[in-house]
Amino acid sequence: MAESVPSYKIVAGTVARASAALPAAGAYDTAGTATAVSVLDRDFVSIWCTYTRGAADGRAKVKVIASADDGTTYATVLVTDGTTPSAAMPSYSDERNLPVSTGATAEEWMLPPLDVSCFTHIKVLGAESGVTGTPGALVITLASRRAVR
Repeated sequence: MAESVPSYKIVAGTVARASAALPAAGAYDTAGTATAVSVLDRDFVSIWCTYTRGAADGRAKVKVIASADDGTTYATVLVTDGTTPSAAMPSYSDERNLPVSTGATAEEWMLPPLDVSCFTHIKVLGAESGVTGTPGALVITLASRRAVR
């Protein structure tokens, strides 16, 4: 019998961080909204970032933390940074830097899908990594899909 190929149900975007200036000095914004994975019917989440720089050369970074319990205990989710320092060992990081902003208007980037099927809650935290003395504003939206057989 042939294996069925899943189709995907797209779940509407959920705002994980409303538009606001990032904290000064490059600190992560710890007030990220906890998103319940099961309630939102998610298997894979893409992270959409809309960043408006505070100064030329402004840049944001994001970090995903997740919970496997009721949302009280969180751990950082490691993501591959796309480099391979050796053939056997990919390089991992706990944060993802967005590109340097090219203009004064809002710019958008999407990070690759993240499998969240083993988590109960996730948070996406933002920080300024470009000009930390003049942080920009960041909106984080989660868009997702769920395999449907």
